[in-house]
Amino acid sequence: MFYRVAKAYMKFDGKNAITAVISVTLFEIMSLMSLVLFFENILLNTALGEHATKIPIWILIPFAIGILIFNYLKFKNKYDEYDKKWGNEYKRIKRVKGVFVVILLVAPLYYISI
Repeated sequence: MFYRVAKAYMKFDGKNAITAVISVTLFEIMSLMSLVLFFENILLNTALGEHATKIPIWILIPFAIGILIFNYLKFKNKYDEYDKKWGNEYKRIKRVKGVFVVILLVAPLYYISI
């Protein structure tokens, strides 16, 4: 996912790809929140939206910053490596993988009411 988003924002970010790091971080946070809400609904046997867990902001912000720093260090200077690996794919495969990335980015929104 990092490579696809970084490739899309290459003109704006360059090889630093901070937009891709932020996108990956948001995806991870939304996925974790979706899993928490999903299992909460199963365990409490409630309908979606009937009982929503409120995660305190003082827990969420440091957690998000920690994940952001981890992802930045993980993906720092990795664009060229990923470009060598996935840069020469056929256009059709690139499109299919691009659609999967969009689906992955939107899927966690199902359980999170924004």
